[in-house]
Amino acid sequence: MRPGRSLIWLVEFPSPSNPGGGSPLARCILFSPARERIMSVGVICFSPTGTTRTVCIEVARGLGDAEPTLFDVTLPEGREAVLNEADDLVLAFDQVVVGVPVYLGKIPPLPAEVLSRVQGRGRRVSAVAVYGNRDFGVALRRLCETLVSRGFDLASAGAFIGEHSYSAIIPVAVARPDEADMEAARRFGASSARVIGTLSPGQVEEQLDLFSRSESFAGLHPRFSRRSCIECGDCHAVCPTGIIAEGTGEYACTDHKRRCIGCMACVRACPAEGRTLSVGWLDRLMVRVVLRNAARLRQEPRVFLPRQILEAAAPF
Repeated sequence: MRPGRSLIWLVEFPSPSNPGGGSPLARCILFSPARERIMSVGVICFSPTGTTRTVCIEVARGLGDAEPTLFDVTLPEGREAVLNEADDLVLAFDQVVVGVPVYLGKIPPLPAEVLSRVQGRGRRVSAVAVYGNRDFGVALRRLCETLVSRGFDLASAGAFIGEHSYSAIIPVAVARPDEADMEAARRFGASSARVIGTLSPGQVEEQLDLFSRSESFAGLHPRFSRRSCIECGDCHAVCPTGIIAEGTGEYACTDHKRRCIGCMACVRACPAEGRTLSVGWLDRLMVRVVLRNAARLRQEPRVFLPRQILEAAAPF
């Protein structure tokens, strides 16, 4: 292989179920001492239930910033604030971490719209997608494509696991991200800080299925019970679309129900079962069939890093 040739490998971190970890080739990688530490990191994330935010912050800490600057675009006011500064938002940072959850194998429209307007200004970026232990579809690659199109320098990409939004129907990845996931996120950040080269979106894996191939985002929606609602306002406070009335817990108007993205943030926030993931027998059966393997098998974080390989580094 010629000196300076750039390669891409999939790296799987060691885990309790896979103590050996990724590929033996990973031991042959050379890192750049010049990028060992990133002092200033900005985190842009969309995280209705908090899991994506948690993972992104740990990635930032691995990059070297113990207190990264957070731009949470989950709520309408957060998105407005970022869009108002979209041209120069990232200029203050050495590296940026951008994270989104995966819905039906895709990026939700709300963060996609925001990210399509943020200028990258040549800043190094690590792309993070958090999925519910089934598959990450096309979301991670589409996120990478968006970031590159906006002028970011793609340093790395990672798919991490969080508790599935439908765990009320069938428990999937409950209590994840766990400590092993957090350690993997920190190691991913540390590797991203030291790596040489730029990652191409085409080198990031896609996990195609019926859902990720579809343009539809029609998932399950929470059910509201006026009888159980205690009008605490918690659901209103966490709703990414701002469609829940503050005083009653109901949709602000009839048309707003169609704008629900099915994130289940209101279900997790509700202390009184005013909002629940309650579905009919057919939907319940379909969810159980689709998630049966995800409920049984533990997936581990998967990361993609560009590697600059010197000819004398190792035999190939």
